[in-house]
Amino acid sequence: VAEDSTELYFAEAELEGTPAPIVGALAKKEGDESKLVVKLDYPTYFGIMKNCTVATTRKAVAEAFENRAFPSNLEVLKDVIRARHQLSTVLGYSSFSAYNLENKMIKTP
Repeated sequence: VAEDSTELYFAEAELEGTPAPIVGALAKKEGDESKLVVKLDYPTYFGIMKNCTVATTRKAVAEAFENRAFPSNLEVLKDVIRARHQLSTVLGYSSFSAYNLENKMIKTP
């Protein structure tokens, strides 16, 4: 996720409501000066999501943010799921969900 280099391109009008310091810090797209380059760093992401009045812009930024590092981290996720399952079975549980719910009010997944 930290190495994600996703870039989105928006006209300034599509960033309506986003604070001027955030918009002012955006680079212009090479070859198309009418578009600004939006990367998915936290200050830019939250500045757009909290303030931008253009719903389609917020939707595009949210979708890109939620899909950062996909599919490159898919194997890492599969390894984590495998390790959690192995831990839960070694400890005598049928699944990680059963293990995780042991100390909760609900007792079965």
